[in-house]
Amino acid sequence: MLKFFRNIRRKLISKSKLTSYMLYALGEIILVVIGILIALQINNWNEFRKDRIREKMYLSSLQSDLQESQAELERVIYKTDTIILATLQVLEYASDTAQLPPAAVFDSLIVKTFGYTIAMTNEGTINDIRGSGDLKVIRDDRLRRMIASWDAGFKMIREREALLKTSFENNKIRLDDKIDMVRLNRLHNNLTDEEERYFILHDRKFRNGFVDLVRDASVLNRLYKNKIKNLDTMIQFTQHELRKI
Repeated sequence: MLKFFRNIRRKLISKSKLTSYMLYALGEIILVVIGILIALQINNWNEFRKDRIREKMYLSSLQSDLQESQAELERVIYKTDTIILATLQVLEYASDTAQLPPAAVFDSLIVKTFGYTIAMTNEGTINDIRGSGDLKVIRDDRLRRMIASWDAGFKMIREREALLKTSFENNKIRLDDKIDMVRLNRLHNNLTDEEERYFILHDRKFRNGFVDLVRDASVLNRLYKNKIKNLDTMIQFTQHELRKI
């Protein structure tokens, strides 16, 4: 093919047909430019297709991770609610007008106040997207911002989890000094005697510790519930983008 065009070019030059040669040369240039543009377009299309494949993979995995994180938050909310309810019941028995609870009831409530746990959310896909530099393949601006600010969105939760852990540990240290926690966790009958129960319920440090526990657990649960709503919004954005691909 190149030999054919060279022969035409030689004939045009030899016959001094300069105008025709210029038109021919211009045509060659145009054909080359068109070829380059087509090649670039094909390359761009291939890159776009690869990006959409990666985006679909990320979005599908992200949706699964977010749903798992929601389930994890629901689990922790339930556990934290158990702590709150048990601690509130202990505080009711701590009022001046309340009767001293039976040992079995009191011991069971104390054990329930030790159900401290934290949310272990699934952040695998989030970390993959950010770590690989592929955040740009996520086309939805809102979803991209939520992925980029994931850590900031959990900052308050992690701080409150640390506060609840401190309240829990302080309470446990005080109780360890007063009752046998190993035997208590086995839920034997009548572990605590009346003197121990009365002291725990009416000692100012113990009562303040239970108040701290309820406060920190309640604040944390509100944050967990708000985060579930936030994750639900992310799931909706993710599903919307998946339908477009």
